[in-house]
Amino acid sequence: MEEARDSLATSEPVVVSWKKEGLLLEGATAQGRLDMASGLDEPGQGPTPMELLAVALAGCTSTDVVYYLKGALDEKKVQRAIELSETKYCSVEATLRPAASISSRYVLEA
Repeated sequence: MEEARDSLATSEPVVVSWKKEGLLLEGATAQGRLDMASGLDEPGQGPTPMELLAVALAGCTSTDVVYYLKGALDEKKVQRAIELSETKYCSVEATLRPAASISSRYVLEA
């Protein structure tokens, strides 16, 4: 998994463009595009940058957990996978932890 992390660190640049309407922006990476809005734009126009930061954190940890578990939903393994992500693998968490209080919660569904 560490090799995959290293390759992410050298990804293509991010480009953000104003959509010439309100505070709507479009973000583009080598992996795709997304629309962003501010709290001042009409609801439904896109997530705000702070919402995207939260999604990035949750997505980073979730990807690690799914990778580690490979489909097994044993509660102790889930807890261990989350712990490993939060303390070792998730670069988003490592970046945010010094500046923000982060807590995790999970729900196992049958």
